[in-house]
Amino acid sequence: MIQIQSGYKLILMNKLLPFVLLTCTTATTLADSLVHPRYERIKALREKINVNYDQGEFSPFTTDGCSMYPDQNYFPGQEHKWIHCCIAHDIAYWIGGTADQREVADTELKNCVTQATNKYHGKMMYLGVKVGGVPGTGLPWAWGYGWQNFKKYSPLSEQNIEEIRQNTSNVMEIIEVLPSKLVCAGLSIDEKIYIQSILKYKLNELSISN
Repeated sequence: MIQIQSGYKLILMNKLLPFVLLTCTTATTLADSLVHPRYERIKALREKINVNYDQGEFSPFTTDGCSMYPDQNYFPGQEHKWIHCCIAHDIAYWIGGTADQREVADTELKNCVTQATNKYHGKMMYLGVKVGGVPGTGLPWAWGYGWQNFKKYSPLSEQNIEEIRQNTSNVMEIIEVLPSKLVCAGLSIDEKIYIQSILKYKLNELSISN
């Protein structure tokens, strides 16, 4: 009796299987035709919102040198300064952008400080800005501090980039008349050239991304 019932079930499954597969295939196709395009539209909308995230008004460039960290040391016979590294780093933080762009800026700071002093100092400053420079804190040195409403990592829109370009023409002039805290450290010609090279790199990066 058991064998007969088992055989009957097997026959019944074989008969019904094509209909089950057809039903499942039809349902999947119908679901794809209805849900998939909608999902793609939602995904595209989210990406558009992310790219065109309202950063608010973009402010002229400001810098406080190395913020709450010394701009140089004053040990007799061992004078070193790294303020130019911090100013160049501020240019990148002022502009803001994605997390990858921030990593590039922080790595460049580490390399610059390492060249000016040593690798241990470079690594220490790298770790310091990693902790203290996250966006959305409201601190005057946080990533994207040039924007009034920069709350998160975000690609810059075409409008953002145009605002940045309008504010970069006088960056070096602003650096020439830095507050007294920075003027006392002074900037050599080579250090100014380095800062200019970082500014030029950022502008080229914006042109490529646009």
